[in-house]
Amino acid sequence: MKKSRTAVGIDVGTNSIKMVVVRKERDGIRVLSAAAVPIPLDVAGSRDRRTQFVTESLGTLLADGDVRKNPVVIATPGQAVFIRYVKLPPVAPGKLDQIVGYEAQQQVPFPLDGVIWDYQRLQSRSPAETNIVLVAIKRELIGQSLEQLAAHHVEPEVIDHGPLAFYNCAKFVGELPDDQVTILLDVGAKATDLSIEREGQLCWTRSVPIGGNDLTDAIARTLNINSDAAEAAKLEQGAVSEEGVGAEGDQAAAIQQAMRPVLEELLSEVQRSVGYFRSQLEGGRVDRILLCGGTGRLPGFDTVLESRLGVEVSHADVLGRLGTTPDVISGLDGAGGMEVAVGLALRTLVPCQLTINLLPAELIERHQMRRKRPYMVFSAVLVALIGASSSVFTYQDYDVLNQEYQRVHGRLTSITKYEENVDKEKNTQSELESELTVLRAMSGERAFWPEVLLELGRVLPDDAWLETVRATGVGSEYRADGPEPGRRGLAINAVTTSFDSLTNVMDRLSGSPMFEKLDLRNSETVTVEVADPGSEDAVVSRGSGPTRGRGGRNPARGGGSTRVRARAAPLVERLYKFDIRLVIVEDAVSGGE
Repeated sequence: MKKSRTAVGIDVGTNSIKMVVVRKERDGIRVLSAAAVPIPLDVAGSRDRRTQFVTESLGTLLADGDVRKNPVVIATPGQAVFIRYVKLPPVAPGKLDQIVGYEAQQQVPFPLDGVIWDYQRLQSRSPAETNIVLVAIKRELIGQSLEQLAAHHVEPEVIDHGPLAFYNCAKFVGELPDDQVTILLDVGAKATDLSIEREGQLCWTRSVPIGGNDLTDAIARTLNINSDAAEAAKLEQGAVSEEGVGAEGDQAAAIQQAMRPVLEELLSEVQRSVGYFRSQLEGGRVDRILLCGGTGRLPGFDTVLESRLGVEVSHADVLGRLGTTPDVISGLDGAGGMEVAVGLALRTLVPCQLTINLLPAELIERHQMRRKRPYMVFSAVLVALIGASSSVFTYQDYDVLNQEYQRVHGRLTSITKYEENVDKEKNTQSELESELTVLRAMSGERAFWPEVLLELGRVLPDDAWLETVRATGVGSEYRADGPEPGRRGLAINAVTTSFDSLTNVMDRLSGSPMFEKLDLRNSETVTVEVADPGSEDAVVSRGSGPTRGRGGRNPARGGGSTRVRARAAPLVERLYKFDIRLVIVEDAVSGGE
């Protein structure tokens, strides 16, 4: 099945639903379309209303049938994801799954039969340890996301974790130099996700339960307004600064004063995380903070963050680094924050550094079978065609012999008065029945004789060729008590151009695992003398060497000859004809099983 060059990434956040359609082209990745649907605050606070709103919004975003045909990748919902970075002692690759399974039982704070989990081995700084990232989420939460997509006949290819998708996106667009320690900070509506990359490898992830909604709630309480008005005030006048701005009583100053305690708590958590990284994870200095998320775009937030931590802060610019069109960017109407959605879409288009997949195992198997289905259908059709063509020829021979059998049988019936001929006719009938039985058996093992003939063709040298090949029984000449199980007899009449080639034929037949008990029954030399290239007259001299003894391998040359004189004689060609009996080892023929 041809791999799709277009993918869809859907990030269902707390306050918005974001979707991108990304295509892999010759010159790189291009964002074909991007859309963001805000979730009203009064809807976000009600589980049932939120579920209905998300389901309907996904239907609007996926209304284009061509979009639904492409692979869809979604992110895990909410903060209910358990993620741990675990150090293990050196583990053999074949035992890693077993060891991680035991580690998951110890680390995941839920029964494993109620969660979906996955892990990935990470690069280790020391050969004396094995580092993995372990991610788990409750099965029921994944089920809710799948139901929302199933309502529109969409089944995702991958379910990723948001911070890991942001990391894959930043890594792909070149935002993370390997020689720097970078903090990826995604300040969302409900939580702030913090991840740290060191030496080109993600080494730590933490989720802080503080986000833009906490700022909105603080403004609503201070100004005594509803959530929608507070959200609008935050976006319009929610500038962040170290000191308050505006005169006393000014609404902008009141908004900043309301946000200050929440921002202080958030900045403290970020500082605490950096301190933990430096002290406990031997991280050393931090070179840079890469910022994304709607709250991270508040005016002055990056400046305050840079001042507090003493680290350079920059905003992720995914759409600017990828190929797209101005109307795609302008159509977002300042929504921004498409990094996670783009990282999700990249999972099926390019090799990503982190490949965690929280899709249920039964869906993964279904996708694998779906990808294999075209190859399976093609193989079945090919086998059917081969079988049909083989059956046509086999059953044609079968019909011919069957007709002959009926003719002989009728003749025997009509001439029973000729007693002296009855035994002869019966013998003829018996031989035809034997050949008919062989053909019946061949119809059930069509591959046996073609494989035997292929082996004969492989064994014979270039200067030897077959005249006749005939199946025989394996009887008292090899075993006193009748046919030997798993063995069949074969009679070969062949011609070579030299005596050495005849010896070579016997050696190569003996060396084949498919043949045994070779017996050279007869050999003779045929000499052809040609008068001239354009003359039809020739002298033929035929001489028969003595039949070799059973078990011998080299025929003797010589013998008498009878000559017919032609008008001219000088070009001579000598051929060696021989008759070999041998036994086929059925176990060495796959078609005989």
